[in-house]
Amino acid sequence: MRLTGNDSSSNAEAREDWTPKQYFNQYISNEMYEKMAECTNRRAVEAVGKSLNTSAGEIKRFWGIGMLASCLGYPRMRMFWASITRVPRIADTMSRNR
Repeated sequence: MRLTGNDSSSNAEAREDWTPKQYFNQYISNEMYEKMAECTNRRAVEAVGKSLNTSAGEIKRFWGIGMLASCLGYPRMRMFWASITRVPRIADTMSRNR
């Protein structure tokens, strides 16, 4: 959903019904997520000798968890998975140790 042209008022009207995800996707393309997954796997091989076998989809979920976690502001990341302070949207998306 990339827009072209110089008329900012028509661009604003075109974006009127966009979701937050559509706005975000203007800045980070699928190709970028694929590159992040590739580099993450390569770095894991260099560091520990084996790939993490991550994918672009998993990197997207990781970013989403990071954004949601930053809005909630728990003082420790593991609290999102702890039984008393568990956030299902995060805990059900990715394991704590992943």
